Amino acid sequence: MQTNKQASPPPNAIQHRPFLLSLVSWTFIFIILMAWLRFFGAISNSSFITLLGMRPELPIYLMLSGFIWGLIGLPVVWGLWRRRPWTLKAVWVAAIFYALSYWLERIFLWEDAQNWPFVLAVTIIWLLIIIWALKLSSSQRFLHLPSYELSPSKSTQSLEEG
Repeated sequence: MQTNKQASPPPNAIQHRPFLLSLVSWTFIFIILMAWLRFFGAISNSSFITLLGMRPELPIYLMLSGFIWGLIGLPVVWGLWRRRPWTLKAVWVAAIFYALSYWLERIFLWEDAQNWPFVLAVTIIWLLIIIWALKLSSSQRFLHLPSYELSPSKSTQSLEEG
């Protein structure tokens, strides 16, 4: 006789998403949305951008950077929400990519440098929150254990009559 049973989570499994992981997820979602807005805005306003007297290659740069930023964050958000163990590395790669590319763009492309101390502080705080969120043992347990609520294990167990 066979019965279908859903595997029960181990006693140390974390069933809820830790707050800091949710915060990291939402910041990545925000970055992705802003990137796609940049991409579509550059497409729809490319003639206006060049009409303002800016560099003629600027709309192409804005399209490419928005597209790349939008793509980079998608696996991170998917991994965070689907509880994939590789997500810890993906978050690091994406966070460092976003911070470095933002500051390279700001230094070499944009001329407004008035609020750089504030933006630098925000960047550092954001990276510290990511470090904190990923170093928490609850976050590591949450991401490394299978998700029982998101993808239940459907195992069959053979029971011998006797």
